[in-house]
Amino acid sequence: MPATADPEAEARADLAAIPTYYTKVAAVSPINAGLIEVELGGGLDEFATLGGDEFFYMMMPRPGAEPIPDDYTMAAYMAQTDDERPMGAYYTVRRWDAERRRMTIWVVVHGHDAGVGGWFERCRVGDRVVIWGPRHSFSPPVEAREQLLVADETGFAAVAALLDETPPGRPSTVVLETIDEQHTIDLSGFPDATVRWLFRGAAEPGTGDALLRAVRDIDLDAAWLVAFGAAESRQITAVRRHLRDDVGMPAASVFMTGYWRRADD
Repeated sequence: MPATADPEAEARADLAAIPTYYTKVAAVSPINAGLIEVELGGGLDEFATLGGDEFFYMMMPRPGAEPIPDDYTMAAYMAQTDDERPMGAYYTVRRWDAERRRMTIWVVVHGHDAGVGGWFERCRVGDRVVIWGPRHSFSPPVEAREQLLVADETGFAAVAALLDETPPGRPSTVVLETIDEQHTIDLSGFPDATVRWLFRGAAEPGTGDALLRAVRDIDLDAAWLVAFGAAESRQITAVRRHLRDDVGMPAASVFMTGYWRRADD
């Protein structure tokens, strides 16, 4: 009899086969009061972009740990315990420059030293980053006539990257939540996009239902519409349910991803 397949083992093998790249910080610059742009260069000659909302798992040593070795792979990562693994987090590629072989990401900064965000806030040109990927879940489909893009700060890079790929003349409705006007991004280069900003002020990120209420206020036609969202897990799940249950969009046209999850109170 044939051997029984092990889905978990197959999944691990698939993940281990995803490429690992060893690159460095090439430039760092502020975008707004809470967002920085980091350009990575070197070691990316073999990288082939997937487009859309492609993302990488980016790794760097924990404070006081040895540098990540040149032969480090995701297979090695999965063989380690949580305490042994380097720090890491997923980031969407904002821009890939094929000519210069450089990758740009946007990083939300929180004003504290802990974690990957703190590392990027302190990083300098030449600092080494190990990245694993790419993977992606969404690209603007050719057959769509309109699109809805919904995000908080963690999804701004994905929204901007998707607008870059949107065919001219296709209307985009964009709903973005952040703290205030000092934390917005410039989307004036996308004339087919109608952008609505939501400001939460002093409220904690990931709380409230402003994204859901804003989407409910839009007159949406499920026919030929595609929707992408990236924000706090429970908030974006509520938007997905509205689009599926109330607007009547088919599952294949709704791509809502929890980019992070707020800790329970």
